[in-house]
Amino acid sequence: MWPFRKKKDKPKCDCERCDANPEVADAEVHDLQKDLDEIVEIENSVFQDPWNRRQIEAVSRQGGALLIAKMNHRVVGYLCSMPNSRGARILTIVCDPEMRRRGIGRGMVQQLAAQIDKGESIVVAVSEADTDVHLFFRAIGFRATRVKRKYFTNTGRDAYVFTWRKRL
Repeated sequence: MWPFRKKKDKPKCDCERCDANPEVADAEVHDLQKDLDEIVEIENSVFQDPWNRRQIEAVSRQGGALLIAKMNHRVVGYLCSMPNSRGARILTIVCDPEMRRRGIGRGMVQQLAAQIDKGESIVVAVSEADTDVHLFFRAIGFRATRVKRKYFTNTGRDAYVFTWRKRL
């Protein structure tokens, strides 16, 4: 059983790409370090202060994981994480804006959750301004556990730390 609550109804999309791929459940999640050009392109389209290719590559060199979600051989999302003494920490999770609300982010977090031991947890720091991201993590079972003041040095914004624990 997945540790996250499942949506009752998936939203339908009428675009041509979705007609060819009606279910995002068909997306493959890879633990690979390739397709970095597409990852950087998504990063640049989503963030004002995006990670660059070297920062993403550094996650792997430092013992982290890069999970890549693909559909039709195209990167549609990715998750960078680092192991810690209590499980894992999500450094960043991004989905192509055109592919959001289709279960891709949920699938990547579930893939990460499958890699940690029972009793361990996943944590992620989310900017106070990213209310959509707050709602995403809450919807999949994370709880806001604390606030880190002025956590984001580039903006001076606070971060809400969300935590999910794998049950024993």
